[in-house]
Formats: sequence, C-alpha cells, structure tokens
Amino acid sequence: MKSSEKQKLWETVLSKIVAKTWIDEDFCQRFISEPAVVLRESGMALSDTAQVIVNQGQANTSVLTTAEGGMTIYQVNLPSKPESLTDEQISAWAKNTMDKGYFLKGSC
Repeated sequence: MKSSEKQKLWETVLSKIVAKTWIDEDFCQRFISEPAVVLRESGMALSDTAQVIVNQGQANTSVLTTAEGGMTIYQVNLPSKPESLTDEQISAWAKNTMDKGYFLKGSC
C-alpha cells in the first residue's frame, strides 16, 4: 500500500473516531484516557512504544513526530462537535469506526 493510501486510511479512521466521541461521552472519555488502545482496537497499527496525545478542542490536522530515541508520538486533535451537524449525521459517519476493513497493519 502506498504511503498516501495509508495516510488517507488513517485520516478516515481518525475522523470516524472523532465523530464517535461527539455522540458517545463514555467513548470520548475512554479515547482521551486510552487513545492508543482505542486506535489499536479500531485497526490502526501502532508500535508498542508509540505515544498518543489527544489535544481537546483543537481543529488542526493531527501530527506525527519522532522524539529522541526514535519514539513515535501521535498528536491527535479532538475538535469540538460542529453545531451544524445532527447526531444522526454524525452517527451515520461514525458507525463503521470499528469496521475491521480499516486495518492498517504494518503502517508504523
């Protein structure tokens, strides 16, 4: 799989996770407290040493960086729920978040 295709899949999975956080408070709290676990459960391949930071209220693009020692750090932005979208619209997008068709094994 090309790097651009992997990036697109990551963006799609992340967008569905963010959408689910807007309509499911328990899921939102879990994502904030255990983001790496939630990402792995969603099919995203993360190394065991990867660190995931959730930036609440941020609407910028998520960032991937490498720290000293080669640790990978993912900064995932969790924007506020858009007022223009209904819960039904958000749910329609988020319902396939855990779909195993989004596996990205070997991407990190």
